Amino acid sequence: MTEIGLYAYDGVDAHVLVAVHDVLVAARSDCDLEATVYSLVPSDGVTAASGIELVPDDVLIGTPDVVVVPGGWTDADRQTTTYPEDLPERLEHLAEGGATVVGVGAGVLAVAESGLLEDAAAATVDGHRAPLADLADEVVDAPVVEDGDVITAAGPANASDLAVRLVESTCGETVAADVRGAFGR
Repeated sequence: MTEIGLYAYDGVDAHVLVAVHDVLVAARSDCDLEATVYSLVPSDGVTAASGIELVPDDVLIGTPDVVVVPGGWTDADRQTTTYPEDLPERLEHLAEGGATVVGVGAGVLAVAESGLLEDAAAATVDGHRAPLADLADEVVDAPVVEDGDVITAAGPANASDLAVRLVESTCGETVAADVRGAFGR
């Protein structure tokens, strides 16, 4: 079984988290994968940037096969990013343990701060390309970029495409095509 963990924290972009989760859950009946929403610390819930309350399934202990880090923000224009300050270090340890690390939108900045993009190309949303350029080898204008064991997606509009790509690499093209069709991708 392939375990894909999605990281939830105060300020997370709920749209990205739910979009990726829904695609993965749609593939479960035809593929041996598990999608779990994690927090880094025990939590009764997190408040997404939009104000919606989310309840993680569990605390992230151990190393999933894939960990997805959605972006997060603290202001209406989505320019002030947020994530727990210990997240970059945790991502570095997860990668050392064999996890594929995935960043979406502003979540790519947490991945970059972990050092995982020093020799890798990455994508992110327009407003975060300048800070990413200081932390990644190359900033690419593409919806999704795979470079080694790190995958980055430009932003929320690319969350479902990213999830379909994860389904394809885990479950194969046939399952991915079925999921694509179900989500109109």
